[in-house]
Amino acid sequence: MEAINSYQVKLESFEGPLDLLLFLIRKKKLDIHDIPIAVITREYLKYLEKKEHINLEHEAEFLLIAALLIYIKSQLLLPRETVPEEEKDPRQDLVNRLLDYQNIKTACSILRKKEKDQM
Repeated sequence: MEAINSYQVKLESFEGPLDLLLFLIRKKKLDIHDIPIAVITREYLKYLEKKEHINLEHEAEFLLIAALLIYIKSQLLLPRETVPEEEKDPRQDLVNRLLDYQNIKTACSILRKKEKDQM
């Protein structure tokens, strides 16, 4: 968790840690549909190049979010013959996954704290 928190996303509309970006998306303060994943990924790779030690467990958090963003954005680029009315917007799936991911991270933090308290 601390590796993700030390990386700062820098966009025109947002600057801060990735966790804060997820929080703002969750609170609908930031529109996820306009997040430039290529810019975030490029900057994150530069960040990793500068690090002396890379913790794969921590860095996997970024990879999960980036993969979901890439998948959803690629789905939006594909041509469609007809779009059924009842078909969900694939961007909503990303929002739901990010919210689920944030809930899991919160639960993990609570469990780690309880484990430390018992020791």
